[in-house]
Amino acid sequence: MHDTFLIYPSYFPPKKGKMHKKFLPFIFLIACLLYSACKNSEIKSNYPEVLRFGVSTLEEDPEQARYRMKGMKAYLEKELGIEVEIHEVSGYATIIEALKSKKLDICSLGSFSYILAAQSANVEAISCRGTLNGRPEPYHGVLITSPSSGLKSIDDVKKNASGLTLAFGDPASTSGHLIPRAYLETIGLTNNKFKQTFFTNSHSTTFFTVRSGKTDIGCVSESTINKLIKEGRVKRNEFVVLWKSDPIINSAIGIRKDLDIGFKLEVQKALADFRFKDPANWKKYGVLIAKQTILPYDSLCLINAHDSMFNELRQLSGRYNLLRQKR
Repeated sequence: MHDTFLIYPSYFPPKKGKMHKKFLPFIFLIACLLYSACKNSEIKSNYPEVLRFGVSTLEEDPEQARYRMKGMKAYLEKELGIEVEIHEVSGYATIIEALKSKKLDICSLGSFSYILAAQSANVEAISCRGTLNGRPEPYHGVLITSPSSGLKSIDDVKKNASGLTLAFGDPASTSGHLIPRAYLETIGLTNNKFKQTFFTNSHSTTFFTVRSGKTDIGCVSESTINKLIKEGRVKRNEFVVLWKSDPIINSAIGIRKDLDIGFKLEVQKALADFRFKDPANWKKYGVLIAKQTILPYDSLCLINAHDSMFNELRQLSGRYNLLRQKR
């Protein structure tokens, strides 16, 4: 870098003052450009050659997941100038382990699974689903039962708990485990109060297990039910909602902390710009969002996120020792 700069003065005789001064601004400009180019090259050298993006296909048809992530891949490759690999993973626990072993660089995570990843896999949030007013898109967890169960309210559940079976979703699920479990414990219904509790590892599996009558109560994301209804797989008269949670902060996109900070900021900006800079590929990516949300599709986007946005959930999970259990 310095050798290249020092070559320029030798082209101009030092004692011809006017000529020398005339070209000094030009020399300075060239030097600045060369310095900037070298600096940018130095920064880019700290960037990964490939960005490995993990996505859970547990709640989604793999073909549909490939279609929507194709849009994300095409956009990010253009914006970042590097190859993007999409890795399909079954379940949040597998994603967290892949992040921990550095087999993945970035991924979509449910709120609670993000907290677990931040704790054990050196991951930080950079983005989440949100609305055009810059706020995170909320969603809800619900407790459901079959109309044939005879259960009409939470009071009925409390009265009959010892004879009831309860299905959670994925252990790392916010709406399918953390939030409904925390609620049930506030009203005295710890797991040992039920005849049996178990994990199905999937929101949709929980729903269909309840609908079939194989279990009495299920903890499910309301977004999953919306999706199943829009796909024509479920009718509203096939289930009863016994309880609905307060709004929950939506899924996070988390990235490994040990990656270059300049690169992480570039990825964050690219995600925030996605909807606006590449509407065609955003539409591919937004197919699932449109099915899950009750908000108009055109009101959604990705917004910048940071770890402190998940502190309330983190405190809640700590209160019920769920973080300790998942280490």
